[in-house]
Amino acid sequence: MMIAGTHLRRRDIFYLGLTARHYIPRLPDYNTSVNVHDHKLKRPELASAKSKKLWDGLENLKERTQGSLIPSTLKHMEEDAEFKLTASNLKKLGQKKLTREEKKNRQRALDRIGIPNFLSFWRAEKKKQGIEDKEKWLRRTAVEILQLNIGLYCNQACNHCHVESSPKRSEMMDRDTADRCLHILQNSPAVHTLDITGGAPELCSNFRHLVTEARKMKPELKIIDRCNLTVLLEPGEHNEI
Repeated sequence: MMIAGTHLRRRDIFYLGLTARHYIPRLPDYNTSVNVHDHKLKRPELASAKSKKLWDGLENLKERTQGSLIPSTLKHMEEDAEFKLTASNLKKLGQKKLTREEKKNRQRALDRIGIPNFLSFWRAEKKKQGIEDKEKWLRRTAVEILQLNIGLYCNQACNHCHVESSPKRSEMMDRDTADRCLHILQNSPAVHTLDITGGAPELCSNFRHLVTEARKMKPELKIIDRCNLTVLLEPGEHNEI
């Protein structure tokens, strides 16, 4: 397994032998949509008295997150000028239009310094190899890496995050989806790497389930946890490694 560039032997991964004593974070358990442009920043909705409470939201946040980055992250989100501008544009333009505008701005910035777009670069590289037939540019091979985004909930809120993860996001991969991913892994003999990302993937309630079952299926499987490291200092996460 690799966490932020650090390689761990299998015997070093303590969470493979889970017990009922391990901490289970009280987080939402929703399906994670792959359509990132559909995701929207919004305040947690208050559950009615008759509905089942799925998430504690910001209630008693200080007590629940003692020693956590989450309170300071939420405060920073309210004060940071760039984040407030993005949130304002998101509300005004909508996710799809904002995404298109960001794409145009990035392309213009690259054009100003003479960086070609990907298609032009790819065409030039293939021409150097004597390949000009578009049909020969790409050839499908067996899938070797299974990457899973298992949730957008995170203890940080970074301006550069391409999926806009933060403590305000509630999207999570549920158990049925996680089991379906494990089924695909089991029936994909060419896959040698499971790459788990988020959000902060460790804060998803099905993170340990995915890692444990994947290791049982394929003992030699390489597992990558795209960890921000600060999550290991969150309450209840000290036994993650």
